[in-house]
Amino acid sequence: MNNKKFGIIIGVSDYTKVAPNQNLRFTINDAESLYSVLTEKAHFDPQHLQLLCDKPSEAFKKVAKEPSRSNILSVVKQFAEQAADDDLVVLFFAGHGAELAGYPYLFTNDTRLNVIAETAVDVSALNGHLQKSKARCVLRVFDACRFSIGDARLISQPMSRGFASALLTAAKGWSTFCSCSTGELAYEHPDLRHGVFSHFLCEGLSGEAANEDGSVTWERLIDYVKISVGNFCKSQSWSQTPHSISDLSGSLVLVTVPVPEKPAQPPADSPLERIQGHFKPALDKQFASIPEYVRDFHVSSETEYASAEQILEEKSREIFGGLAHPKVVVEIEKKGRLDSVDGGSWNEMLHAMLAANVRKEFTNQANTVEVRFLSSELVIPTTFLRLTLVRFHFFYWLWCRHNCMKNPAHTDWQPAPPFLQRFFTLKPAAALSPDKVQRLLVDNAQMAIESLSNWCDQSRQHFENRVEPLKKAATLIS
Repeated sequence: MNNKKFGIIIGVSDYTKVAPNQNLRFTINDAESLYSVLTEKAHFDPQHLQLLCDKPSEAFKKVAKEPSRSNILSVVKQFAEQAADDDLVVLFFAGHGAELAGYPYLFTNDTRLNVIAETAVDVSALNGHLQKSKARCVLRVFDACRFSIGDARLISQPMSRGFASALLTAAKGWSTFCSCSTGELAYEHPDLRHGVFSHFLCEGLSGEAANEDGSVTWERLIDYVKISVGNFCKSQSWSQTPHSISDLSGSLVLVTVPVPEKPAQPPADSPLERIQGHFKPALDKQFASIPEYVRDFHVSSETEYASAEQILEEKSREIFGGLAHPKVVVEIEKKGRLDSVDGGSWNEMLHAMLAANVRKEFTNQANTVEVRFLSSELVIPTTFLRLTLVRFHFFYWLWCRHNCMKNPAHTDWQPAPPFLQRFFTLKPAAALSPDKVQRLLVDNAQMAIESLSNWCDQSRQHFENRVEPLKKAATLIS
């Protein structure tokens, strides 16, 4: 039995100092949820449990530290040295990680890509501190190689063979659990508001992975997470296979939950009563066993699509129609099918369908609402945000693409990137929910504003460079 349990819980979401547009959405939720589970279910002493995350929620601001490289290595070294012979050390990391120049790194919120060795956490250095510990058990859990659905991530690269090898270090008394295998990404999903791996890790520790005695062992937790992640990702046409390696002796019990009492057997009754009494409970059991991610599906229809399309248009006008600026006019127009509006978006969407293996589900309905940002200022480029509702047989996509359009005065200017795109998968009920559609559109409005601002910065620099010779030649008069 472990005398003390030490935990280092790390969640990094803010990667603005690493590279633009690299933030992750749900790593803070992951870290805070695991911290709560370890204190409430596994009874970790808060004095031996450290949360390191940026932008913590109000409830965790007093206990969270910044997930900087120095803070992470300092806490790992401190807890590793404090742990005694019968103690347990748990390390959890949710964020970006990669193998660069043959070295494995975990990226923190103060990492710089041009000085990786000095600013990222070298996995080998992390292992070095843990290997010096006297702790009987060291559990390392990595939800790395994270990918945020709908966003193109420069540093979201599949798990490389070298990175996987560094994470899956074999040592006596150690066990490592990684969110994905070589060549795969670790996904996070807006419906779960967590990384898929971290969601089921917390769910299993909360009691879902318990055996008939109410014990959540490390081995059962691994099995539960592997099966749950596999089922969820299969439903999304993704490939994510958690991988583990262990050299532990005996069975490690992490959590013990109460075992519910078995209901008393009802008295004998007639065959008809037995059938009638069995019908509803049998179906209730089936409905209760349906995983959350496959509930509330039905065959979509043209009538339903028309209603969802109307909600999309109304909410688009409500949100984007409220944007105003003296030099920028925002126009919203309902267009036809995406292929008649934007061939590039249409081809990208078809490519995404093939990649997700859902082309056979497509009903050939994909109508678009177009939001145009038109400026009277030459330096501010015109942009088009296209919001397309794509109908499949039993779900919908909201396909979003924001294009930057050059004007004739831009000459050789090339905006970077020329467009941004992403998509969201909606169950039929969600597509008919004005509140949920509004939340997605607000998210896309924020993306459009940020990308427009980014393109304006680039365009301004382009014109400044072009005007510089004129300034030297003569005075410019406005």
